[in-house]
Amino acid sequence: MRVLFLLLLAYVGTSAVQAQLGLVQFIHNAPDAGLIDVYIDDSLLKDDLVFRAATPFLAIAHGRHKVDIVPGNSADNSTPLWTDDVIVIADKGYIVAAQGYASDLKVTIVDGVRLDTQTEDAEFIIIHGAPDIGPVDIRILDPLTNHTVIGLLANNLNFEEASPYQTLSPSLYTLEITDPTNSETFDWRALDLQQHGGTTFALLLSGPGTGAFDGFGLVGVEPNGTVFLPEIPEANEKHDDLSTTFTLGNNFPNPITTTTQIDFVLSTRSAVHLAVYDMLGRAVAHLVDETLPAGPHQVQFNPGELPNGVYTYRLTTAQGVQTRNLVLVR
Repeated sequence: MRVLFLLLLAYVGTSAVQAQLGLVQFIHNAPDAGLIDVYIDDSLLKDDLVFRAATPFLAIAHGRHKVDIVPGNSADNSTPLWTDDVIVIADKGYIVAAQGYASDLKVTIVDGVRLDTQTEDAEFIIIHGAPDIGPVDIRILDPLTNHTVIGLLANNLNFEEASPYQTLSPSLYTLEITDPTNSETFDWRALDLQQHGGTTFALLLSGPGTGAFDGFGLVGVEPNGTVFLPEIPEANEKHDDLSTTFTLGNNFPNPITTTTQIDFVLSTRSAVHLAVYDMLGRAVAHLVDETLPAGPHQVQFNPGELPNGVYTYRLTTAQGVQTRNLVLVR
């Protein structure tokens, strides 16, 4: 394969960009596409990029380039999932995010991307990459009670769109993601920016699904390609009265080798969904999906042939969501 001399396959950091070079970061945000390869001008740039992963910013020559996104482990780029020309302008930053489903892959290209900031705050853009959700509002809730909306990060943001840059001080926030037509909540996440002061990043809505129970989440991507996943807040972090309505206990034993028991308590009759997810947000087991009476409940989980690793189990009720982690070690 010919060497593409136009590419500098290294992270460029925040130093001055060399003349006639732009900076491009590629993000895999397509939930069912498996591994993907990225080609530029018929040369392989990135091999086997996994879902919710990213390259660092790469230096690419000023000009028009043919970009192909193909299934991972492909011998070449003859059968792309997506192909198009991308214009790179010297001294500018770009994000190229593969989104949607493999059968109809969409690619969002964001220009004017910032690699650094001159302030002590965190600066970030929001990219809507969740194919199963329509337009969204993203609201900041009062950190003391998490009831009152104190800010709006995105207003009526559509799939494939990116927001303007947002600026927040390095602190802990609760974000609520809602339907702008009826204010129904899709999801909420704890965004911890305490270690992100003076940095920039992209925050992506990521599918599949329309809520936490079926794989939806947020993905933060830093300029060097590091990815972080904002978690669902504990119930008492989101609403100060939820701890009296339901409780999800720690599974026992933990770590587990075969079967483990998960306990939870409902103070009122409620629709309940309890599922186990891998670290990519994919549901690997659905344990409860029914209406249950008030009182204590116990559920057995057998991991079967699941590989060793860290998993999340998530209890969703009409009153909110609680999560815990379990570790599988054989």
